[in-house]
Amino acid sequence: IRLLTFLDAQPGGVLLSTLLSIAWILAITNAINFLDNMDGVCAGLSAIIASVLLVIALRSGDLASAVVLGCTAGSSIGFLVWNRPRAQIFMGDGGSLVLGFLLAVVSVRLTYYDASAEESPWTAVFVPLAVFAVPVYDMVSVIVIRLSQGKSPFVGDQQHFTHRIRKRGLSDRRTLFVVLGCAVISGMSGLLMLSLTPSLAPVAGMQVVLVLVILAVYERG
Repeated sequence: IRLLTFLDAQPGGVLLSTLLSIAWILAITNAINFLDNMDGVCAGLSAIIASVLLVIALRSGDLASAVVLGCTAGSSIGFLVWNRPRAQIFMGDGGSLVLGFLLAVVSVRLTYYDASAEESPWTAVFVPLAVFAVPVYDMVSVIVIRLSQGKSPFVGDQQHFTHRIRKRGLSDRRTLFVVLGCAVISGMSGLLMLSLTPSLAPVAGMQVVLVLVILAVYERG
């Protein structure tokens, strides 16, 4: 299971694909784990991302991945019933790391770009980045903040973007709605990239970037 297997015919393509796949799985696993910092966020995001990937899996006819994603989305939604603010049960690393690993591996397994198909736009390779835009944004921003403060990027604190939004005066419930709303927009943009022409697909990508920019401006006041 590797990303960008269409590069295999190029010199060094297999090695590049392997390294990118390992980096992606490690990054997404930790990005999802990072977001287990407030009631409902990790479960809600996992449910949305799994649902978007489920549509992609069904579209490509990957039933094995669809089953895994359906179970992941369903279990996350079921957990969210008891984990929404104020939570009665909590996830912890035993849940968030498993969800992150499942979503990362299945996202690698799925096919977004078919080099042999004329109707498959090259922009489809950016679909996973759009779908996972919110957790990736949180992971990158909090690592940059911690490093700029001379701290280890892996030591937990209250500087995740969920905490930064809450400091703007939102309640936990409204913070959750903002995060999940951004995830829905980025996920739908990822789906659009699969069907738009190469000339229009960047518009969907810019929509994701715009959402993150607005989020960054809002959280920083």
